[in-house]
Amino acid sequence: MDQYQARAKARTSLLIILIVLIVIGILGVLEYYALKNQKNNPINSIIGVPTSTAPTTTTRNLLISTCVILDEQYCDTGKLVSKNGSYFAGFKLPQGANIYAPFGGVFTVTSQNINGVKYLVGTLDPSLIMPPNPYLPTSSTEQFVALASFATTTNKTVQEGGLLGTAGSQTYDGYNLAISLNSYSIQKKYFIPDIKVFRQYFPNL
Repeated sequence: MDQYQARAKARTSLLIILIVLIVIGILGVLEYYALKNQKNNPINSIIGVPTSTAPTTTTRNLLISTCVILDEQYCDTGKLVSKNGSYFAGFKLPQGANIYAPFGGVFTVTSQNINGVKYLVGTLDPSLIMPPNPYLPTSSTEQFVALASFATTTNKTVQEGGLLGTAGSQTYDGYNLAISLNSYSIQKKYFIPDIKVFRQYFPNL
């Protein structure tokens, strides 16, 4: 009887382990596709998607005394623009004004169609977001997305302060530089604009 009970207990334990592994696998697949969808559609943080909840906040406490993303004379010229339940920082800059990386990471430029107009969208993540690279964002993980004149590139590694591109003649809602500074939402499983991150880099907003 003891031997039968031991075998039954072993089978039960094995079944529990298999169920746990299956659940973990399913969650991993869901997380992969959530991150893949966000990577393929970073422009949503600028053009906006209807939302009834406030943006998540980041716990990172970063104090910046000088302008990081733009040259100093342009830092206070931006405006916070609300659009479709989201928002972005809009700048009207001289053509050729430099745009720098707010943090080190992997920068990718894609061409995206918005209302029939093609824009160059640059996305900077702290690390390469796609597998097989491990990428486990938290609520303090930041993301930078911008519409500007960028050279088309794929997975370019940059350091903080590295040159990303320049402001051109093309405009979006009247601005030739539109920036979204995002943090990762654990609940939504993608990046959304975060006013605290905006104000780390542009305190006037």
